[in-house]
Amino acid sequence: MEYSQDQLKKLVTGLKIFRFCKAIGGHANDSDQLSARIDIKDEKELIRVFKELDITLERSSDGDDPFESIMAGFPKYLQPCHLMMDGAGVFIWVYEDKNSGGNYMLIDISDPVDLSYDVSEEDFDMAKQLEKKFAKLKLEFTDPPVDNERCLCPKYNPDIWK
Repeated sequence: MEYSQDQLKKLVTGLKIFRFCKAIGGHANDSDQLSARIDIKDEKELIRVFKELDITLERSSDGDDPFESIMAGFPKYLQPCHLMMDGAGVFIWVYEDKNSGGNYMLIDISDPVDLSYDVSEEDFDMAKQLEKKFAKLKLEFTDPPVDNERCLCPKYNPDIWK
């Protein structure tokens, strides 16, 4: 969905945790995203974050299943992938951070019915709904979740937040 500058400003400044990240496009075959990031330094913190978010942490089969999505940095656990969180469709993936040596979780709004490459106003509404839940939890979110100029955030677009 194409937004005017005014519409986009109103939508993105209404969020505190999720950020609108533009797609690379072309052969990347990616889409615009609403993303939130939590840094995870060790297994103890991973378990705590999953518990806070009320997500089941599933164990891997220790290499017996070649089709399992193993969690980077935590090979005994499976990636959460697509799931529902408080009525909102999300895609959650844990990555290794090559720069810090730690790990991080990205939570992307991902409507399981509408698989388009666009971020809809409903997606922004779902992000706001999840932010209300997240505000009650003892979690620390990293801003920006994707640290580059494609992420609309105060760091790269201070004029939007004026």
